[in-house]
Amino acid sequence: MIDGLLRKSRVGRKALELAARRRIASAAGRAKVHLGCGERIFDDYINIDFPPTAHPLQRTSRADFYADIRRLSFPDASLCEVRSHHVFEHFDRPTALALLVRWQRWLTQDGSLCVETPDFDGSARVAIDPSRPFRERAVNLRHLFGSHEASWAYHLEGWSGERFVHTLERLGYESVAIELSSYKAIHNVTARARRGKLRSLSEQRGNVAALLRESLVDESESELAMHALWLAAYDALMSDSR
Repeated sequence: MIDGLLRKSRVGRKALELAARRRIASAAGRAKVHLGCGERIFDDYINIDFPPTAHPLQRTSRADFYADIRRLSFPDASLCEVRSHHVFEHFDRPTALALLVRWQRWLTQDGSLCVETPDFDGSARVAIDPSRPFRERAVNLRHLFGSHEASWAYHLEGWSGERFVHTLERLGYESVAIELSSYKAIHNVTARARRGKLRSLSEQRGNVAALLRESLVDESESELAMHALWLAAYDALMSDSR
């Protein structure tokens, strides 16, 4: 009952966050966070999610604390694992890259990352295959673009095993491993990686700029202006996290 009351007030939610952050500090680099947990709570993790008011279909909320993952910050080298399942695809291009850079800095030297998203390649193959039942194709379109029951329930980027490897390695992650899986008619991809040797924020900005440039159609003035906007969004997110 007390826990439920804490979750209903701003002061109570702040108390939950402070308690969770104390657990992380006392763990001395052995803490693990599960970002965007929803109703899926993992033991031995700090489970973090949007507040219950952001989830119109969620029946219960047992997150350890509530936060906007885009604004979340932890001390460098304070975590041994950052984990998320079906959250990362909700972030736009600059935000996704900013989070990968930020998460890497939260990890200890031997820390690990685990990110699961819809597999764009596998889902797209089903969605465009005329031999598949229409409903199966429609379900995969939903899996690619989101469930749309709330303002956050839209997928803003597509991820595949190849793209995860390319992106994570460019940002300095090591031992990147990809696992493909399926549930009923839909297809998912999980990327796991080690932190690797940290690079300076200046070097990472150059890597992010190069990754963003790969999404340009050409080098025209309008496309370069788009690139500048993306990079400015990345800079704003990184500045906001300090």
